Amino acid sequence: MTAAVGHDDALPYRETTSDAYATTAARTFGARRLAEGISLLTGPCPRCRAVISVHLVNDVLRRGVRRRARQAPPQPYRTVRCNCRAPHPGRPEGLRGCGAYWNVLVEQRRQP
Repeated sequence: MTAAVGHDDALPYRETTSDAYATTAARTFGARRLAEGISLLTGPCPRCRAVISVHLVNDVLRRGVRRRARQAPPQPYRTVRCNCRAPHPGRPEGLRGCGAYWNVLVEQRRQP
């Protein structure tokens, strides 16, 4: 899924990561539980700014997306990759996205 406004499709494809990507995603992405064990993260790619959606499977009840764990033992981190459909020069055939990837922590929410 790409954004109609604000994405940078002139940005060349490059597999890259940065701590800033995770920080930005934690602030700008939203998460929604679709079904038991399936969540959907949606927000702008921190590199190309295209709006993307990423399914997380086996993610039980989301409480929030965080860059760092608050308690030990740390919850599992998930790697998220840009999967936009915007054209990025130099992108290998058959791939989507601008090449950016980052890790997020999806915490579990306790049932009241």
